Amino acid sequence: MLSINQPYFFPNIGYFYLLKCSSTHVFLDNVRMRKKSFITRNYLGSLSRSITMPILNLSQNRNINEHFIHDKNIFYEKFFYTIKLSYKDYEYFSDLVDILDSLSILVRDVNGVSQFNQISTTQICKDLEIDVVFKRSSDLQMSETYKQALLLIEICKIFGFSDYINLEGGKDLYDEDIFRKHGINLEFCNNQSLMSFLPDQLFYTSILDLIALKGVVWISKTLKAAL
Repeated sequence: MLSINQPYFFPNIGYFYLLKCSSTHVFLDNVRMRKKSFITRNYLGSLSRSITMPILNLSQNRNINEHFIHDKNIFYEKFFYTIKLSYKDYEYFSDLVDILDSLSILVRDVNGVSQFNQISTTQICKDLEIDVVFKRSSDLQMSETYKQALLLIEICKIFGFSDYINLEGGKDLYDEDIFRKHGINLEFCNNQSLMSFLPDQLFYTSILDLIALKGVVWISKTLKAAL
């Protein structure tokens, strides 16, 4: 099962549920950047505040992988310190610290927005025991004329997948018949199954917030149970 999505900034558990349902995931990193999207920001529900990544000259006329973090060293120092300080009294603070400490080493020399999001997502997947192979769309030789559904279909064909799974929100964007005509079976994540294990506020909060609240063991077990 193949999934494709833009590299998000510490996304919610729904994104990781998509990865749990996949055998291969393609980070869609060579499409246009979007302002005020989950690529550069997210929400910490229990703290009632947002987290953002400072971007150097953000433009919707350039691709995601053509954007860089503004003053990355300052951002990393402030970000990791602030997150740890904010969650120091939470039950699963140690789980969060372990992930953040590992991540801070991995991204030390990284200044690309897409790179940071890909590395952080990959690292968290290891802790959550999500076994998925990661690829990048920017590594593929593709025509830039492909748009929306046809772009996803072409990526499926390149990797030889006839089964494609999307986030549940994609039901409003993609027509199953179009995929079927190209020999691709389109499926969507069953968020209702996942949400039966946790209230709405935990579903929509950043994975960092959820780790501090519930711990990696609980999240890993919940993802398995929701399949």
